[in-house]
Amino acid sequence: MDLRKLERSTALLREELTDILRSEVRDPRLHTVTVTSVRLSRDRRYARVYVNLPEQEEEQAMLAALRRAAGFVRRCLAQRLTWYKAPEVSFHLDEGMKQGDRVLELFRDLELEEHPQDDGSEPAAEDAGTARAEEHTSP
Repeated sequence: MDLRKLERSTALLREELTDILRSEVRDPRLHTVTVTSVRLSRDRRYARVYVNLPEQEEEQAMLAALRRAAGFVRRCLAQRLTWYKAPEVSFHLDEGMKQGDRVLELFRDLELEEHPQDDGSEPAAEDAGTARAEEHTSP
């Protein structure tokens, strides 16, 4: 299949999945699920759907509910799409958001280590030595 056609199919599938989860699935917890990306096989038989779940404490229960609703979602897709066969849908957590949050946290920690808050205390011994060396080298 042509790459552009596959990209268009993937975008269409993502839009339809978002609409189905918001309007047709009966479980109200799933109405808040965000479809972050879809990976569609070249033959359009399989779709890996990556989702972001709003409540992290209920993450596993919501993912289990999504997986139970996969057959219903596939039937809805079959009614909406003009494809020969609707893809088999599998739901997966999108770990990208968690990884991004973790990276931001690490950057904040590094920034705090490099630029500690000025609390009025004396500089550390190695910082004091550097400051004295800088005083002697300035003209």
